[in-house]
Amino acid sequence: MEYTTFGKTGFRVSKLGLGGAPLGGDFCPVTDEQVVELIDRALELGINFIDTAPLYGRGESERRIGKASQGKRDKMILASKAVMRGESLPCQ
Repeated sequence: MEYTTFGKTGFRVSKLGLGGAPLGGDFCPVTDEQVVELIDRALELGINFIDTAPLYGRGESERRIGKASQGKRDKMILASKAVMRGESLPCQ
């Protein structure tokens, strides 16, 4: 696995990340156990960057990743996004 340093933080982050969108269950059924297995395998392969957002599965992705990261949090870099709702956005 190739790694890079995240800005000035000194964090060593894998260049390949695991996207959390499918983990919310919007694309196909997925269980908590499958998410745990997937994250464990990603960590075994050296992937330590995991990306998610509250939008994915209406929070299920973040909840499942949180559950799967118990006892392993020091081995991963988690990123989440936020949505700002305002008058200029058409999807209110």
